[in-house]
Order: sequence, then C-alpha cells, then structure tokens
Amino acid sequence: MVSKRETGLPTTAIDARAFEAAEAQANPAPAPTSTSSVFRGRSAALLGLSVACLAWAGAFIWAKIALTSMPAPSVAVWRYAIAALALMPFAARRKDPGAGTFPTPFEPSAGDHRRAWAAVTAMTLFGGVLYQWLFLGALARTSATVTSLLIALNPVLTLLFAATIGEQLDRRRAAGAGVAFIGAITVISHGDPTVLLGLHLKTGDAMALLAAACWAIFNLCSHWATRVLAPSRVNVVVYSASAILLALAAQPENLFRHLFEATPRALFAVAALGLLSSALAGQLFLFGVRRIGVSRSSSFIYLVPPLTAVLAAIFLGERLDTAQLVGGAAVVFGVVLTSRR
Repeated sequence: MVSKRETGLPTTAIDARAFEAAEAQANPAPAPTSTSSVFRGRSAALLGLSVACLAWAGAFIWAKIALTSMPAPSVAVWRYAIAALALMPFAARRKDPGAGTFPTPFEPSAGDHRRAWAAVTAMTLFGGVLYQWLFLGALARTSATVTSLLIALNPVLTLLFAATIGEQLDRRRAAGAGVAFIGAITVISHGDPTVLLGLHLKTGDAMALLAAACWAIFNLCSHWATRVLAPSRVNVVVYSASAILLALAAQPENLFRHLFEATPRALFAVAALGLLSSALAGQLFLFGVRRIGVSRSSSFIYLVPPLTAVLAAIFLGERLDTAQLVGGAAVVFGVVLTSRR
C-alpha cells in the first residue's frame, strides 16, 4: 500500500481527492443529452403531430362515410375497440419510460405512479366518454359549424391552464395561438362573420363548449400520464375503458347487429377511424406531449380544420373557398410561431 508521504502530495490534497472520488461514485452524473439527439426528438415530435392532425382531419371523412350505415354510438364503440386491439401488442412489449423519460430523466416515485393512473382515469372519463357524449349531443342540437367553432376553443383553454402543470405562457406562444385560432375560425365559418354573431349559447352551444373543456382536461392530464407510463399503455387503457363504458350506455345487444348490417364501405371507414384517427394519431399526440409539452402539442390541433377542408374538397367534392385558404395559411403560421422554442 502506498502511503500518503510516498505520493509527494499533501495529506489534505489526498483526502480531498478521495472524498471527490467517493462522491462521484455515489452520485454519478447523468448521461448528457446531445444537442443532435434533442433536435431529432423534437423534429420527430413536430412531424408526428402534423401526421396526427392529418389523421384527425381524415376522421371527419371516415365518420361521414361510417354514419351512413351505422349509428353514432356504435361507430364510437367499434372505433375505440379497434384502436385498443391494435395497440395491445405494443403496450405489452413496451416498458414504461420511468427514469428514461425525456427530456429530464427521473426516477418515478409511488406518488408519481398514483398520479399517472389518476390522470389516465381522468383522460378516460373526460376525453373518452364525456367528450363523445357532449360532442354528439351538441351536433344533435345545433349546427356542425357552430359546434366546430366552439370546440376550436380547446387549444386556447389548454394553453390558458398549462401553467397548472408548469408550462408558462409567453407572449410569442400566446400570439401564435391567437393567430391560429383566428385562422381556424375563418376556415370553419368560411370567412362569414354572421356565423359568429349567431352564437347565443343555447343548449347545444353550451354542450359544445363543455366538450372543448373536456378535451382540454384530457390534454392537461396527458402530461402527468406520459411522464411515467408509455403512450401505448395509456392509450390502450383509455380506449378499452371508453369502449366498454360507451357500449354499456349504447344497448350492447345492438352493437354486433349494427356491425354485421353495415356496408363494406362503412366497415372500412370504421377500421380507418380506429387504426388511423385513434391508434396512430393518439400515439403521435402523446409522443409529442412527452417531447415538446402539452401547450405546444395542443396548438397543432388548429391544423385540423384546414386539413379537413382540403380532404373534404378532394374526397367529398366540397368547395374550398378563398377565405378557407387564407385561414389555413394563418393557422400554419400560428402553429409554427407557437411550436418554436
């Protein structure tokens, strides 16, 4: 054994070095996250959210086709059931992120797990069940245009309450959300201001506004769920539980009869709703929430109205006017402004 004197260093220097070595061994520094990996993760999230919005926009087309042959409650139940079945293999194989959660690694506690499962429960209740009931109820009591206008408040509500989960609202993001909101309203109303003047918050209008609030709660809860749980596991639980609860409320004995009596075209549309507009879009949205946060991810929802208008023009022959093109450009500009760091 080499003595302190034989090293030629003062005793205090050797003691300090030994202490530092012990500290480093007991508390190893976290592995640094390279700038390139952060950039790749962020770019993948932005691309994924854009694809998710395209899938959500396609949901309006698929739903319109499916509803020609099946009632709305049956479409909702089978959509969720297909999505849950599609994601089950991934949820079974995928481990929860735990200490590897991006962007800040941490070791989740028992309290973190309880909070995550409470968030999943809230996502099921507000996003899977109440939102569907309020949305369909609003459509039955008011026009689709008014319903869309009020539900477009969802990202605004999410942004306003994002501070409750630690995401601060700055001027640039607020301005971007405002521009995107105005653009979305322009697309939905075809640039007609009289549509806005016709809002009186009747029963259907109030239900649409509550639906937007439920969607915002779903978005905010996804922050806590995805900090601990893998997105596939979150989505499987939300979709499975929502399908069961909606089935119980929709006369279960008729669900299979509606499925067997549906046309092949309607069945294809329901499958597309489940696989693309629920399973794929849901995964990409939660991936975005984990990478860039809830408020930035929610701002992408404003892309849905202009993308829906474009898809409706291509596949349903609906007219795409100048006001919608201008509104769509404003939405894109606002989303870019909001999503920048």
